[in-house]
This record gives sequence, structure tokens and C-alpha cells, in this order.
Amino acid sequence: MNPLRRLIHGLASLGDLLLPPTCAVCGALLDHHAAAVCTGCLGGFESLPAPGCPRCGQPYPGSGLCLDCRENQDRLEKVRSIYAFGGTLQEAVLRLKVSGQTRLAAVFADRIAAAQLPDLNLRDQDLLVPVPLHKSRQAHRGFNQSQLIARRLSRLLNIPMAPYHLKRVRPTPSQFQMKSKQERRENLKGAFSVTGRNPFGGKQICLVDDVVTTGSTLGACADALLESGARRVVAVTVARTVHW
Repeated sequence: MNPLRRLIHGLASLGDLLLPPTCAVCGALLDHHAAAVCTGCLGGFESLPAPGCPRCGQPYPGSGLCLDCRENQDRLEKVRSIYAFGGTLQEAVLRLKVSGQTRLAAVFADRIAAAQLPDLNLRDQDLLVPVPLHKSRQAHRGFNQSQLIARRLSRLLNIPMAPYHLKRVRPTPSQFQMKSKQERRENLKGAFSVTGRNPFGGKQICLVDDVVTTGSTLGACADALLESGARRVVAVTVARTVHW
């Protein structure tokens, strides 16, 4: 973290101690310091509708895999998410990533740990691996939000976290700027690699991220992990974009 951002975060932490606690999303006063999000904002976190695709978790009324997963060629086994991306949950994710409200990472991790994920037991995983940012983007932001979520989740579930061996080796344009799935996949070719001496060999890996849109980033990460010797790769995210 650069010195200016370190100073800002330090002042924010001091302010949390000296000033009345406020909601990290809307700024409303809270009853106690332990909370980070008010009940009103939490009530706006919308759970994903059921049923969902057994692979990607996208709400899907049909049987079997959704149309996207039938066409998708990556080797990510499954993705499970807690919320639909929108409303106050979307605002909370932006507050974490853009405004540096890092206490929201603990809120998100707590929600993931407490959730009953369909056909996925996180405690069965050998390692949690946060989706990495390119070093230039992480230096600009001052932190990796997925790593903050994964670190808290690791402590809650007593599962080791491996945050440094999966690397984003080249910067890529934002996926949000790309409309087609093919554009997103091409954008991520060769973007991730694994360093170290067989750090994932034979392991069951759970990727951790904040939001999944098409799954292209998670799929590219899974391919890199499997090529390095991982046995199985699944993923969990705070939210997913719902394609109606």
C-alpha cells in the first residue's frame, strides 16, 4: 500500500474509534461499533433466486446446465454465490473497492461462511485462493478486495489461504467494458500463471472473488490452477450478475 493510502486508512481507523460508528454503505449511525452495515442496507442484499444452474449458479428454470455452461469450455467445476448483484449489495461492493471501506470484506466473508451453498461444502476444500489483481492495479487501489474476503473466510472456516502463487501476469482492460463472452475470454488469455514449486499439486481449490459476471475470470484462473496440477477447482463469490 502506498504511503498516502496507508495514512488515509490509518486516519479512517482512528476515526472509527473516536466518532460514532456509521454504516459503511449509507453512512447512517449505527448502534454499536461491532456492526459495519445497518439493518436497512442488509435488508437490501437480495438472495439469488432458485433454482439455479448446477454449474454456475445462475438462476435458471430449466433442467440441467444453463445455455452459457453448455457452450463454456473452461474447466471450472462450479460457482456458488450468495447474492444477486444490484441494489445496496452493489453499492456495498463499490464502497469496498472504490471508497476503501475494507471493513465490508469481513461482512461479506461472514455471510459466505454462514450460507448453505447448494452442493458445495467449503470445509471440504484444501485451499482458498483469492482471484489476484495485477500488481499495478493493486498498487493503485492499495489492497485486493478478494484477498481481504478470503483471509477472513480462511480464519472462520480454518482453511489455509494461498494468496501469492496465482498471479495476474499482465494487465487487462476491465471486463465490464466488454459485452460478449468471446471478448472476455480473449481478453484473459495468458493473463494468469502459477509460480512456485507445485504449490497446488493434487489440491482441491476454492477460488474467492467479490462478483462473478460471465465467469470468464474465474474460468481463466481455474485453467491456470489445473494446468499447474490442482485436482479440482470450484469458486465462491459474494454476488453474481443475474442474466434474465
